Amino acid sequence: MGGEGYLLGFPNEALIGRHISRSTLQTKLQQAEEEASSARNEVTNLQKRIVTLQSDLDNVESVQADFVRLSQNLQVQLERLRQQDHEVRWVDPEDVSSCFACDSSFVAGSGPTEQRKANCHHCGKVHCSKCLQNTMPSGPLGRQVPVCSVCYTLLNKHVAPYFSTSFQDPSTGAQIRVSSPNMRRNSPSKANSPSTPFSKTKNKSDSRSPLSARTKSTSDVPKKGP
Repeated sequence: MGGEGYLLGFPNEALIGRHISRSTLQTKLQQAEEEASSARNEVTNLQKRIVTLQSDLDNVESVQADFVRLSQNLQVQLERLRQQDHEVRWVDPEDVSSCFACDSSFVAGSGPTEQRKANCHHCGKVHCSKCLQNTMPSGPLGRQVPVCSVCYTLLNKHVAPYFSTSFQDPSTGAQIRVSSPNMRRNSPSKANSPSTPFSKTKNKSDSRSPLSARTKSTSDVPKKGP
């Protein structure tokens, strides 16, 4: 009986084992399919991410190229501005009716009251002959050219700085400008140099720097050699 029970029970146990193996394989297969599906989704997301990154890279390269072009244009404009700063802005004497320095009017005609117009060869502004008594060497040959008093003090390091101030005359209300050289301290080269006398001239109401604007003066600066 025992042997028969064993023989009769063996096929049943085999069937149960096969069923368990098949169920395990199906579970593993399902897990593998889920992992494959997850991997495919991840690949799809990565491909989308690659497309997005490539688009961002193209935008960055385009922006970088725009910045390069903008930088080059700014460099060109800056160089032009620098060249304009060094260029002499030559004023046409026909457009000027008074001296840039002393504000004296240019009288037309050929009499003794006529004031001759001339340009300062450094700033290019128009002055009368009294305000253009100084000269400085110019060009490769060192040819002497007329310059105004302000430019003369800027170009000649041995000359005291030139400055001017203005005030209002309480009696007439007119603007009076007093011009004077500012003597350098402890300067042996200027110890025996004659000083420029003070002079008063009427001035317009605006006040400007001696480098880029009008400086009113009737003082005669002594001529200096090159």
